[in-house]
Amino acid sequence: MSMTIRDMLIRAAAERGDGVALRFKHAGAWRELSYAGLLTRARRVGEVLAGLRIRPGDRVGLYLENCSRWPEVYFGITGIGAAAVPVDAGLLEQGAAHVLRDSGARALISSARHYGMIRDLERTLPGLEHVMLIDGTSLPLPRTRGVTYRDYEQALDGAADRAATAAAAFERFRPEPAAPASIIYTSG
Repeated sequence: MSMTIRDMLIRAAAERGDGVALRFKHAGAWRELSYAGLLTRARRVGEVLAGLRIRPGDRVGLYLENCSRWPEVYFGITGIGAAAVPVDAGLLEQGAAHVLRDSGARALISSARHYGMIRDLERTLPGLEHVMLIDGTSLPLPRTRGVTYRDYEQALDGAADRAATAAAAFERFRPEPAAPASIIYTSG
């Protein structure tokens, strides 16, 4: 039987639930996230995306620096059968716009650091419908030209109860083993 990335995370959480999946520094202190905790957060990401009408086969951009949220975002996207489109956080406007436009990304999860650039680019990204910003609570999160902005943590908090049920998106929208999990753009 073929295993998907989703299946591997579920198995790791079942076998090593309290084991450390991630160790990262936050506000000067080391923190840990267990495999069970990573699965819980990935399920919430998947639930939020499904609520935005993201379905298997859709593309979702990840415009993030290396951070503790990256794995949960990636697992959440791929866990509902959508394809993750990592965008190098060091790309300038033109390069980021090319990756998002060419891939057909319907949603984007980014850090608030990129908010201004995303706002400037959104008119050149006709397929982009949703943007979730990590640490976006202090920003004006408008709905413009059909693009809806949300704060990432608030969205995940709102999806917590639904994500924990048997009817969750993580259960309804399973990836096909042969379907692409990622679309990766390289510089050469």
